[in-house]
Amino acid sequence: MNCIHLICFPYAGGSSMMYYRWRNNLPSHIHLHPVELSGRGRRMNEPLYTSMEQAVEDAYLSIPSHLFEEKFALFGYSMGSLIAYELAHYIKEKQGRDPAHLFVAARRAPHITRHKKALHALPHDKFVQEMLQLGGMSREVFENKELAEIFVPLLRSDLQIVEGYHWAGTREPLNTDITVLAGANDSIPMEHMHAWKQVTKGNCTLSVYPGDHFFIHQQYNRITEQITRVMSDYNV
Repeated sequence: MNCIHLICFPYAGGSSMMYYRWRNNLPSHIHLHPVELSGRGRRMNEPLYTSMEQAVEDAYLSIPSHLFEEKFALFGYSMGSLIAYELAHYIKEKQGRDPAHLFVAARRAPHITRHKKALHALPHDKFVQEMLQLGGMSREVFENKELAEIFVPLLRSDLQIVEGYHWAGTREPLNTDITVLAGANDSIPMEHMHAWKQVTKGNCTLSVYPGDHFFIHQQYNRITEQITRVMSDYNV
């Protein structure tokens, strides 16, 4: 069976480690490539991003170039969905190739705008309160001075690039099939998840999982099973 590369991007404040346990769940023909974005994990001492464009260009340069010459798919979670989507366009511009598939999770379609306060610019106490309300983060992280000094600037930076993101509506839609993953109890309206079908000429399917915005942590077994099913179509 031919191999296919699965390139993955984390949510805001996350690192490539969130995907490591997927390795035991995916079949051998799916080669997992969790991307370590700047400012976290083994790249902790590198500068944080200030724009989506920076994040996408850096992601492109950090991925081994030979992967783009072979069959590959992109997976993004929350903030990572936007990076994966924008990277698909970037690769098309640079390489003239489309990913075999695009998986996006816990993120509304890129052209859906919402007028909401800029979380990244909130005062510290209010910022922490908002982050705890979102879930997925432990209060102990914010109460530990050393951890907070690392994690809070990273989280602010990631939120800044998401909140400052502008969809380029003049581009041609993608030619890639998209699988959208949503949490049943997430605050994102389902019509905003269905709207991903408007940014591609390919097929677009929505799967709803039990859980809130961070359902990936409870449902990773089912998610990897779905990825395996979907990607088996590209290995004939």
